Amino acid sequence: GAGTTGGNGGSVSNLAALARGDTAATATTQAWGGFGGDGAASGRGGNGASVTVYDSARAYTDGGDATVSQTVFAGGGGDAAGGLGGDGGDATSSVGFNDQSAPTHSATLIVGAAAFGGDGGTGTDRGDGGDASAEARVSAAVGGQRAAVAAYVEAGDGDVGGNAYARADGVTTLASTAEATAHGGRGDSVSGSAWATAWMGSMGAPSTVSAKAYATGSVDGDVVTSISIELAGSGDGLQEASALASYGADANPVDPTLLGHVTASPSSSDVDAILGGNPNIATGFSDATSYFAIVELGASSGANGTTDQTAGGTLDFAVNLEALPAVDNLLMGFYDGTIELDGFTTMSFTISIDGVEVSDFTWNDPEDALTFFSDNFVDYGPISELDLDEDGQLEFSIAFSMVTSPAESGLSNGFFGNILIGDPPPVTPEAPHDLLLV
Repeated sequence: GAGTTGGNGGSVSNLAALARGDTAATATTQAWGGFGGDGAASGRGGNGASVTVYDSARAYTDGGDATVSQTVFAGGGGDAAGGLGGDGGDATSSVGFNDQSAPTHSATLIVGAAAFGGDGGTGTDRGDGGDASAEARVSAAVGGQRAAVAAYVEAGDGDVGGNAYARADGVTTLASTAEATAHGGRGDSVSGSAWATAWMGSMGAPSTVSAKAYATGSVDGDVVTSISIELAGSGDGLQEASALASYGADANPVDPTLLGHVTASPSSSDVDAILGGNPNIATGFSDATSYFAIVELGASSGANGTTDQTAGGTLDFAVNLEALPAVDNLLMGFYDGTIELDGFTTMSFTISIDGVEVSDFTWNDPEDALTFFSDNFVDYGPISELDLDEDGQLEFSIAFSMVTSPAESGLSNGFFGNILIGDPPPVTPEAPHDLLLV
């Protein structure tokens, strides 16, 4: 209720659902955290309740389709006119399926986990948004089963946006899918990051992994106003896709078979490390006024795979030209290319700006890609001339696709590379050096 300081939202406990059927069974649970109460005058809104739920749903069939679904909603922060809004609660949803321990076994295992962080309450100063985390997994399956595993999260909006993490993973013997989707919370001052990982181990059958991450720049005005990453890969063996849309910080170290990360507004320490190890790129960025983003991308064959694998995705983001201290030339530095074992069979790589392709490559030799991603910079000319629709936004779309062949047991073929993007003035090298112009 309303008061000088609003009360905090109530929590949730004792949630469970069990479903049994011959051909189909579905168990669904939802948990809602209480909203913070409103504060009066110059008071403070109450905080929304955080909610954490583990393995609240179970479903069993005898050779049919078993579905479990678990969704968690954290409470939003209370409002406070003339005061401080309450913080949104954090939401955590983790649900797994272990069919080996079931009394009867299903042919198809469908697992879904979702989490929604609470929004910060409004006031003279807004409360922070809540984090959201969801994990859906098939932790153990018997022979001859398919799995469809999905995790979805939305973090809360607030003065500081909440972070979002989604993970879907499973192990099966037939063709299966794992899909993870994460939306970071938008912040008034700092926006949250979104990280999605999808992992599937399918022995002897092709499966699909999909990871999607979305983040939006802060209301106060980030240079990068939005990030959208969508990855997909198919093949047998062990596969993991990792999509990260981040403002200022990279994710924890991972070693995925499909990678697409965009770090907007990178830290000075990260930029300095790149420039320190790449003298040609450092020359190009010697008078830089802004660094838009660091991009990491690549793919490799899944360990223990027996067939060719196809993987790739698109990494899109938009730059607000009005937020730049100066509008100069667009420059990209390509660095730290890495060939894993035999590399790829074929790789396509394109860069588009405002819908127009400015780079388009198809490589059949991994060494050609390695040369391009080895301390190489490309000057794409004045940014003002690249803003074709004159809307003050520069819209980037980086796309890649790769086919890799299976490697020896436990090993992988593949390629990974990185890009630094910014707007230094035009560079006139003291002596000519080989630029891979596009």
